[in-house]
Amino acid sequence: MAALAGLLCGVVGETLLFLEAQARRVETVLADDFRIVLFLSSEPAEAKRKALEERLRALPGTRDVRYVSRDEALESLRRQDPEITRSVALLGENPLQSAFEARLEPESISRASQWADGAGRLDGLADIRFKPLEVQAVVQCQFFVRFLRLAVSLSAFFWLAGAAAGLWAALRLREARGVVEGLPPRLALAAIGAAGGMSLVFVAALPLKTAPAGWASPTASAQAALFVAGVLGALLAWDWSGSSRAEGPERRRERELVS
Repeated sequence: MAALAGLLCGVVGETLLFLEAQARRVETVLADDFRIVLFLSSEPAEAKRKALEERLRALPGTRDVRYVSRDEALESLRRQDPEITRSVALLGENPLQSAFEARLEPESISRASQWADGAGRLDGLADIRFKPLEVQAVVQCQFFVRFLRLAVSLSAFFWLAGAAAGLWAALRLREARGVVEGLPPRLALAAIGAAGGMSLVFVAALPLKTAPAGWASPTASAQAALFVAGVLGALLAWDWSGSSRAEGPERRRERELVS
């Protein structure tokens, strides 16, 4: 019973931790990739361009602003697709516009539309572009991260509270001495079960290393906390079963005395 309970806790807990870590990793990748491109209406003087850049940096939620000149944009396009740049060369003139690339703080990406509206009120900008679907993806990942963190926290709280209640109930019984004497083997079985469940999930999650977002694993402190919670949860299952076995005769003797 102790080993099975530890195995169950290890599998469920490690699954939640891996999902939270992977969702956090995907959120980080999407947030770092997100850009708002602000095209300039003309080629301003350097002083005017720097002043506009500072005003963009001053907008709430701005993480970074980078100026991309027409020549730099053409060179980037040449590296991505040489065929297009050969077509552009036939025109004889660079048709691309200079622009700013703005990055937002992760918690401000959900307000990208409001940020773009604020930037649109500045002089010198012709057009503002960003990907709304990428904003939705980031927001969904942020929700999943918070939801999984809440699930992990609640699970840990109820496991620990239940373990404390189970130990307290066992120590109140007259057979508490036998419970304490049998603790080492049950503790070993619970530890083996919890470690086994965590290892199974870890092996099953190895294919995530080939995912486009990369690999993310739970922190060492979270793993250690899960292992302790798994062992205590396994002992809880045993203690409650032991408590029910010991409580039956006590109640029968009380009924006999009353009768």
